Amino acid sequence: MKKITLYFLSLLLLSSIYSCLDDKNDYNYSQINGLKGDASQMMPSVYSVGVNEDLEIKPKFEFTVDKAEMDLSYEWLLDGKLLDVKTPEYIFNSSKGGLFELTFSVKDNKTGVKYSASANISVRSPYQRGWVILSEVNGESALSFIKMKTLYGVTETVDVFGDPVVRDSVVFRGVEKYVVKNLGTNPKGIMEHLGFPSTFGQLETVYDELVVMQDRWVELNGNTLEHEVYTDEEFGGDLPEGGFKPVDASMSFSAKFVRDENGYIYMHMKPYANDFHAGVYMSIPLWNKTEFSALYPAQKFRSTYQDAVLACRKKDNSLVIIRDGGAVDYNETSPALTLNSISDTGNVLELMGDNASKFQNMGDKSIVSLLPATINKSDWKQAWVALMKAPDSNLYELRYFRIDGDNTTVEDYYENKAGNFGGQSYTDMAVFNHKKFAIIATGNKLWYWQYADATWNSFTLLPSTSPILLKEFSNDIVSVSSNDIYIYAGYGVYNGQLGVALDDGTFWIYEVIEGKKDASGKVVKPTVKQVYPNEETNKEGDNNFGKIVDTLYKIGNAKQITRYDL
Repeated sequence: MKKITLYFLSLLLLSSIYSCLDDKNDYNYSQINGLKGDASQMMPSVYSVGVNEDLEIKPKFEFTVDKAEMDLSYEWLLDGKLLDVKTPEYIFNSSKGGLFELTFSVKDNKTGVKYSASANISVRSPYQRGWVILSEVNGESALSFIKMKTLYGVTETVDVFGDPVVRDSVVFRGVEKYVVKNLGTNPKGIMEHLGFPSTFGQLETVYDELVVMQDRWVELNGNTLEHEVYTDEEFGGDLPEGGFKPVDASMSFSAKFVRDENGYIYMHMKPYANDFHAGVYMSIPLWNKTEFSALYPAQKFRSTYQDAVLACRKKDNSLVIIRDGGAVDYNETSPALTLNSISDTGNVLELMGDNASKFQNMGDKSIVSLLPATINKSDWKQAWVALMKAPDSNLYELRYFRIDGDNTTVEDYYENKAGNFGGQSYTDMAVFNHKKFAIIATGNKLWYWQYADATWNSFTLLPSTSPILLKEFSNDIVSVSSNDIYIYAGYGVYNGQLGVALDDGTFWIYEVIEGKKDASGKVVKPTVKQVYPNEETNKEGDNNFGKIVDTLYKIGNAKQITRYDL
């Protein structure tokens, strides 16, 4: 009986299966209308925008079926709060700085399935990043500011592998002439002091400040460009004997060093990495009143092997190191500089190694300019580019070198000799850290001078190169400065940007396009492309800033040295 029952049930099951197969057209099995690709890719995960600046966000999405008659709805959440926006695009604008989380969702109303993507929006001060121009107006110092904006996903280009990509673009929109006036008299130059690139839990951290060098130096808040302090006030009332008239400075990670007209260097030790004004300058000069003929800019990004500030000792025309040892704990929970790390800060040390002699007892050969250069990301050791010449010669040398912070050894020394600038005298120099070349201004000409082969995964010093004439102007050049954009190679190729001020009061920004290289890695024929003034900025008035004294690209955040945040 059991066998008969089992046999009957088996026949019934087979009949049921056959019936389902045979009647397949009697039922409507809808294919699920899914989203093509990953939902998280509907929009970038990170945006950067200035205060009160519109950011238009248009997520990209496509469904697999039912394209003609889709019934969709949309929602946007800002920091978890539902916005009154029902469209597939949204214009974000914030009147304050900080970090915001934006979430976009698209819902297929036929199936009830919803797909979402989120992005972090970093809102920075309008003056955190951009080009600063120092002018003299009726004998007074005045600052102008050229703002920059990121346009997302607008430019077709290729990455370093030659594959096509759609990348974001950096454009210049917004010019504020003389946004800060009457800072003081007799302007000489501007420099940026970058602090520690961590917020320590603060949303509106001041990452940097701007120093205006004039009769009485003044230091400005990096977010607002408002007056913070006069440099001489940071002696706490205990000014050096005979007064204090600063000439140049090197403001590093944990200390500030200022050289006065007597050649003495004074040190200000910061107790906190993110506080520019805690502590005071010592009124006693470094190293028993040793006289120095120059003090050079410090590497602006801090790591274990970046603790050297360079100065030139006057008596023997030798380059020496002033130690900058301060560091915070690795966990970065506190901005306090650890006591054991600052113990040797301010010590003056000699260069060591086989190539140290290149910068010791240099006789009548002078360092015309010395600027921080390419960081080798495998070991993070400091590097510099030095332009040198003898007083009665029209021939220049371009030297590249690195220093091991542990033992002050000069490493990877490289020298380009016999550079000739057509008999014109030197005006200014800008170094492109990641692209590994320098731009030198002489008279009315710009010169491109390469010192290494810039490839995406290596650092290769070149056989001797010569300056290449890049551009000639109808007026003499006053100042040059650089913004060397570095982004992961997969996002496409970004050219470095060069700011050029002329003695007719105009200011120009160019992309430096290196173009083809020969088999050794040398650039053959670099060119430039103007990106400022442009159609948008021309609507805001003429391109004239009066008597320009100096310019710089304001980085705003030390992290921008090693990775550019669009």
